[in-house]
Amino acid sequence: MQHPRKAEVVPQDPPSNVRLDSWKEIAAYLKRDATTVRRWEKREGLPVHRHLHDRRDSVYAYAAEIDAWLEGRRNGSSADVTSPAEPGGPPATSGISRRAVIAATAAVLVISGALVIGLDYYRSATADARTVRLPFSVPHPLILADAGTGGQFSISPDGGRISFVAAAADGIERLWIRPLDSLAAEPLAETEGAGYPFWSPDGKFVAFFAQRKLKTIAAAGGPVQILGDAVLPRGGTWNRAGLILFSANAGDRLYRVASTGGPVTRVALDHPNRESHWPDFLPDGRHFVFLGRRQKTGIYLGSIDSPETRLVATGYLSADYAAPGYLLLLTGGNQSETSGTLVAQRFDTGSFRLDGDAVPLAEAVAIRPQFSRGVFSASENGTVLYGTSRHQVTQLVWLDRDGRHAGTVTTPGRYERAALSPDEQTVAVEVTDPHLETPDLWLVETARGVTSRFTSQPTAERMPVWSPDGTRLVFSSPRDGNPPSLFEKMANGVDEKPFYRSDLLLQPTDWSRDGRFIVYGRRDSNTQWDVWVVPTAPDPHGGDRKPATYLQTPFSEHHGHLSPDGKWMAYASDESGRWEVYIGAFPHNGARAQVSADGGVEPRWRDDGKELFYVAPDGTLKTVGLQFDSGHARPGAPQALFKARFGVFGADMFRPVYSPGSGGRRFLVNIVVEETAASPVTMVLNWPAAVMNR
Repeated sequence: MQHPRKAEVVPQDPPSNVRLDSWKEIAAYLKRDATTVRRWEKREGLPVHRHLHDRRDSVYAYAAEIDAWLEGRRNGSSADVTSPAEPGGPPATSGISRRAVIAATAAVLVISGALVIGLDYYRSATADARTVRLPFSVPHPLILADAGTGGQFSISPDGGRISFVAAAADGIERLWIRPLDSLAAEPLAETEGAGYPFWSPDGKFVAFFAQRKLKTIAAAGGPVQILGDAVLPRGGTWNRAGLILFSANAGDRLYRVASTGGPVTRVALDHPNRESHWPDFLPDGRHFVFLGRRQKTGIYLGSIDSPETRLVATGYLSADYAAPGYLLLLTGGNQSETSGTLVAQRFDTGSFRLDGDAVPLAEAVAIRPQFSRGVFSASENGTVLYGTSRHQVTQLVWLDRDGRHAGTVTTPGRYERAALSPDEQTVAVEVTDPHLETPDLWLVETARGVTSRFTSQPTAERMPVWSPDGTRLVFSSPRDGNPPSLFEKMANGVDEKPFYRSDLLLQPTDWSRDGRFIVYGRRDSNTQWDVWVVPTAPDPHGGDRKPATYLQTPFSEHHGHLSPDGKWMAYASDESGRWEVYIGAFPHNGARAQVSADGGVEPRWRDDGKELFYVAPDGTLKTVGLQFDSGHARPGAPQALFKARFGVFGADMFRPVYSPGSGGRRFLVNIVVEETAASPVTMVLNWPAAVMNR
């Protein structure tokens, strides 16, 4: 299969300039009556265009787009395009195609080996038009990537294949294609680090993000084409005219680019929000729905022809169009929710308005709140995939330098990031509330295992960091609809107050030994994660504290930790294409040295500053001896201590949880003891039947 040639310019209009300016002209071009054409537009996505106003009959269409739609209908539908159903007949998706039945049978074989279920479903599907739910998993031994790190799966338009991000035995996440009528999945070469895949309308290509770029590759394999920069991507969509619309810079901007290549141009939108996430084209290929977030969060309608937008719905976090004429919407709206209800609601592609009541399709669908994304994907023939929250049951334990068990701090539970107090008597840890699905901070006595609640706000409280004297903690929390900022609270549970606010996401990582600075990561839409410091002393003139940049580059830098003497900063950066650990001088970022050799994150100092620990990508805790000479850091060769099953808690990176004890003789480690969801992905076949029967 040949990859499309690179074009010189982004197409501003469809390939043909033949325009049909009324229902009458469109019907004449298709050699059908206007009633049939209107029904095709509403039920089957005939590409008819409107402006963002309410004059329903003010329509136009492009002949080239109609030709492409006809070709797709011939190739992708069992219906004969020359013999349309009579007016008032059922839509094409009210039954289940043979392809969907084969897919269902294959999925059942993979999960349970129960062939009889698939055969019974095959025999009765056409007559009963039933909705069928099946568990779906990637072939062993692949490990499906978390949606927060780009592992969103995507089902092809015809419902026959799934693209997903997974790691094989080598631990490297890449793009895979799994036909649903096959027991095997195939990796796509040169897709390492892929995230958020989405399909071309004809199902021949897959677009994805990797190494801060938007890329495409043939689904059958072949060369990868780079289309342009995409820093901190937030999804994309591809129309039949060959135009790709995508969100980048953490939702700060929408861009458009031809799928064959060419200039990347910004799409101007006039709406009240700072961020625009997860665009999805509507059938006309000119309008799209997207999530507008921050100021007035909701699902909005946009157009590539005009900056004008319209609010479609509030109370939802994700929206995808799905034939025949629905929006699939996921309930949610704040930055703490980790699951929601997936509903389907009629959507008039003429007036661009929701119609009727929303009908629930699935409960407990996973949400990645930092990315404002629900974990689901829909085909054009009535199949939906959705992921449920995969809970890790973990336990805080002591391990010695050889990885041997040296003590237990907690019973198993839903613990996430944890911080050990300077005297090692108390652990501050994120504990997820099983009813609200949001984390609060709790304090655990290491000697007795006694726990007490530290925070109780309805929002999430994360990333606890102790003051050097153990009397206070700072943490991150989104309050009043704002991005997570820094808050301070006494360790005895009183006197909570804002410490430092920003309009960008902040994550504290360290408190200097002399008590003068808080080190934190700040996510910027242009430079990704950066390392910043803010003084703990209030401004002498009564103003806000004045933060300072330690390291800000086009790459991501995070996990900053100051040495005990305050002269060096250890941090992780992905400038080499993977996360590595470095040491740089502080406060001025001058001389630096790379510490890790084969990847590493979460550096921690021994309390005398002569040793640095970090975690390798395979979960091995490593140590590096350090010497300092004439203002230069001289790290030794990395040595492996032990390998542990660290809990995975990063939204966009691997964030193992551990704390070195005194002298580096033992380590407090949050280890996984149980996975609560064996098959977190569910496939729903013929979901429209469930909606139409309500």
